[in-house]
Amino acid sequence: MMNKQYIKIITLSILLLVSICTQAQKVPQVRIIARADSLDGIQLRWAATNASAWKRCNQYGFKLVRYTVLRNKQLLEKPERKLIGQGVKPKPLEGWKTLAEKNSYAAIIAQALYGKDFDVGNTDTKGITKIIAQSQEQEQRFGFSLHAADMSFEAAKLAGWGLVDTETKRDEKYLYRIITAAPAHVLKPDTASAFISPAAYEPLPE
Repeated sequence: MMNKQYIKIITLSILLLVSICTQAQKVPQVRIIARADSLDGIQLRWAATNASAWKRCNQYGFKLVRYTVLRNKQLLEKPERKLIGQGVKPKPLEGWKTLAEKNSYAAIIAQALYGKDFDVGNTDTKGITKIIAQSQEQEQRFGFSLHAADMSFEAAKLAGWGLVDTETKRDEKYLYRIITAAPAHVLKPDTASAFISPAAYEPLPE
């Protein structure tokens, strides 16, 4: 029979491995998607991939850069760079009132961003339970707000997670790059890209 000390070592090793794997899955990242709209513009939506990065990105914002790569089906010798968003982050609370009164998804995001409480159904706030509850609350703010942003592009734009580039041409193709504006010591720098042309517009299915 294994002695208790050996079993304890094995148990701790397994717990450490699980913890490392879990953290590896939560490496802060940024993701972006793009869609051509009917008015020859490009709709862009981006998001951080975990609650911690979400909080920092809301604080410091994003930078959005566009590179014109193709024109008239010809590859440009040097891509044309244009900064189309600098310090893009959530509007102050007072800027949410009009939309939140008629759009429940905007109200959810505003509550997630600025609400004092975001109830996770746990009233015991002592010791380790308080830490766990705070972590759960942050995860819920993150999860609910991103779902709401997916359901309402207008709300996503107010949150600093979406933008429409209207200065586009159908005979051009662009590479968009979203960059976290948080300092490197606060959040490991990350970028994401999307490659699209206004000519790629397709109506949504009925």
